[in-house]
Amino acid sequence: MAGGLRKAARAGDLAALRSLLEGGADPNSLGECGISGWSPLHSAAAEGSAEAAGLLLDAGAQVDSAEATGWTALFQCAQYNHVATVELLLARGAGANHRASEGEAALHWAARSGAAGACRALLAAGADAGAKNAEGETALDLATQRGREEVVALLAADAAPVAAGGAAKSAAGEGGAAEGGAGKRQCVGGE
Repeated sequence: MAGGLRKAARAGDLAALRSLLEGGADPNSLGECGISGWSPLHSAAAEGSAEAAGLLLDAGAQVDSAEATGWTALFQCAQYNHVATVELLLARGAGANHRASEGEAALHWAARSGAAGACRALLAAGADAGAKNAEGETALDLATQRGREEVVALLAADAAPVAAGGAAKSAAGEGGAAEGGAGKRQCVGGE
């Protein structure tokens, strides 16, 4: 039954998905499609099926369930620029700053892939554009290396207010609070 649930989620077959879930299929079943720890939600997210993802979440799927390397469903849809699915997962509580084992967040993968819409949604949800992966690279670094011009412009514009805020905080003194001085928080290991 679990394999059928994954197939229905991946295909966006809402009727089959409803039927399987009503029949008792576990929306959190793991190890599907040969990838250790993949849930049906990972499958729906990878294909950008916001409707299937919504049904799975309504049935109790864990929004931040991570596979063996720490990837959540949010990573899947962010890297492929499935914006509606990114927005749905974020609205349902997905951690915008959750980190996988290599220290990367969904924003790193969206930037690397040139997924500007996903980057916008992640930034709007509080993703930390200054977060560095295990190699010391930010999402901006990854987008720059791959020539993702739209994403580079987006991330550079997002970094400017943070840099200005940091300068204002420094001017206010250590621990002081200057207006506009709040930077984005970094969360390692989840929200």
